[in-house]
Amino acid sequence: MSGSFVPRPEFAVTVRGVATEVDHHLDDVVEFKGALLATFVPLFGAGFADFVESPPTYYRVDVEKIYCYSRPNETDH
Repeated sequence: MSGSFVPRPEFAVTVRGVATEVDHHLDDVVEFKGALLATFVPLFGAGFADFVESPPTYYRVDVEKIYCYSRPNETDH
């Protein structure tokens, strides 16, 4: 599978690899659940905590290849 992160037009990261399901309700991934809450509750409100308790499925990418693109701003020269 592929995943991309493009925070701005001049920078992008794309990864290729195998998707592995993550059950964020298990004790051994409690840090992942905490990271979800710490990151998204401030953005989406307290209702996001209820969403995390529901059964969505999360996947991580076990990366085999990574590609990075960077283009400096014209003003950076």
